[in-house]
Amino acid sequence: MLAGGILIAAVGIGFVRYGWARRRAIAVGGWMLVGVAMPLLARDSGAWGISVGAAAASVAALALVAFAGVAAPAPARIAGTRRDPPRLARPPVWPGMGRRVLVFVATVPVAFLAAQGLAYGAHGAALRAGWVPADAIVLAMMLQPIAWALIVTAQLTRESVRRMWTAPALAAATGLLLWGLA
Repeated sequence: MLAGGILIAAVGIGFVRYGWARRRAIAVGGWMLVGVAMPLLARDSGAWGISVGAAAASVAALALVAFAGVAAPAPARIAGTRRDPPRLARPPVWPGMGRRVLVFVATVPVAFLAAQGLAYGAHGAALRAGWVPADAIVLAMMLQPIAWALIVTAQLTRESVRRMWTAPALAAATGLLLWGLA
């Protein structure tokens, strides 16, 4: 069953990549396959199965990104002389720099903090539900990177920077709600 779960996780990542620029439903289906693989792996091999499945999904994603990098066409170059080395045909686009900075801020520190808030809220809710503190800490430590990845995925599928703020706002609000119920 371990090999089957690993295969399902890797194929799921393939669907995520295939659907990324095409149909969102295919990408969502890929994430659903990964979501199905992890409980299967956990049932079969516990934390080891989840770790191996996550590593397989990461390797599949890395392979797809590496293939895309190799298959992408080379940038256009202008022939240069010995005194004037070759340079890119187009200069860097500075007018879009503000948008790029906003996308970075939204997806790195803001999404990270929102995921952290959600993890703290889940930790508090778990303690209130009678969980052992060690288990509640493990829940928070596992939830934070998964939530961050999901938040960033949701953000990067939005068409405008303004719409990128919804996912971290919802995650942070959920974390505050869970924390506030303590």
